[in-house]
Order: sequence, then structure tokens, then C-alpha cells
Amino acid sequence: MLLEEIKGLATQAVVPGFAQMLMQERRRCERYNHYFCLVTVSAEKVGATELMKRARRALRSSDVLGFVSPNGSAAALHAGQGPGGASAEPPGTPIVGIILPETDRRGGQTAVDRIGGNLTDVENVTIRMAVYPEDSTDVADLLALTAS
Repeated sequence: MLLEEIKGLATQAVVPGFAQMLMQERRRCERYNHYFCLVTVSAEKVGATELMKRARRALRSSDVLGFVSPNGSAAALHAGQGPGGASAEPPGTPIVGIILPETDRRGGQTAVDRIGGNLTDVENVTIRMAVYPEDSTDVADLLALTAS
């Protein structure tokens, strides 16, 4: 079942490693009736690795980062890890996906503000957030909310 859900998300241009982490977090939150936030960050004139590095500075070690790219090639990383897990930068405008476990809307907004503070010198930055289960209980819907 999990593999089929991941394959479905991969067709929506979500990196399989990041999709798997997202599905695991949704299941964990469903089981324990907890929250999590999904945040996406994109910027046209910043490389994917640099965008991830800047976002990571604003996060906790339990938060998960991954590339969400048009071609679906990248890796999921925990915020405390170095960039060694990420292979080549995906082409096009880089989109970094961030899973904030145990985070409600208020905590998510705080994280978004911190991330934005690390990107004040970058033009055309877009940061979007969706909260499980308030905005949706479906991972594809949460991704759609952060993509629109």
C-alpha cells in the first residue's frame, strides 16, 4: 500500500525519498492524532543546494528536508544532516520540501518566518505551508496546497 502511494506521488513530481518520508509522517500523525506542517520553499535565482542549506539553518534537527523538483530526482534529508545525501541539483526552479513533525499552524508559521529571514537577500522567494489534518488528511492535497 505504501509503495503504491509513493508511486502515485512520484507521478506528481514529488521525489520518491521525500514522498516516503511524507507518507510515514502522515501515518504517524494519523495513528497518534498529531499535527505536522508541510512547507515548500522555492526561489528562481538560487541553486537547490544553497536553498536547502539556508532553509536548514532555521529548522530543528527533527525536521525533514527534501528536494521536490519538476523531474523528481533528489533526496530526503534530516535537518541535522549535511548535504551529502543530496545528489545532483534538479534542473529548473528548485523547490525544497520541508516536513515539520509535531507542528501546528502557529509553530509552522514561526518556522516559515525563520526560513524567510534566512532568504531576505533573495528575490522571488515563495514559501507555502499546509497543515495536517486541518488543511487536509491527504498527502496529495497537502502537496497541491503548497504548490498553488
